[in-house]
This record gives sequence, structure tokens and C-alpha cells, in this order.
Amino acid sequence: MYAIKRELKLNNKEKSFLAGYAGFSRFVYNHGLSLLKATWDIPKISILVVTQNA
Repeated sequence: MYAIKRELKLNNKEKSFLAGYAGFSRFVYNHGLSLLKATWDIPKISILVVTQNA
């Protein structure tokens, strides 16, 4: 087995674009996670989640 390694040669504009894209992706993930955790505090919804997983 062998692997082919590639390296991106990015200029400063491209580096900052990709860094911003990664930051936005992280923000969206954290926001969705906080919405999910907020629903766990609602008794009616948490009962439904527990019974569906069982």
C-alpha cells in the first residue's frame, strides 16, 4: 500500500478565506449543539427522545 501526499500552496488571501470558512463551520456546529442541549431541558421533549431511543 502507498499514499499520495499533496500540499496546497496557498497565498495569504486564500489562507484567510479557508480560515474564515473553518471558523464559520465551527460556529454553526456549536450553535446547533446549543439548540439541541436547550431542548433537553424541556420535559415533554426529553421524554419523547428517551422513549424513541429505547
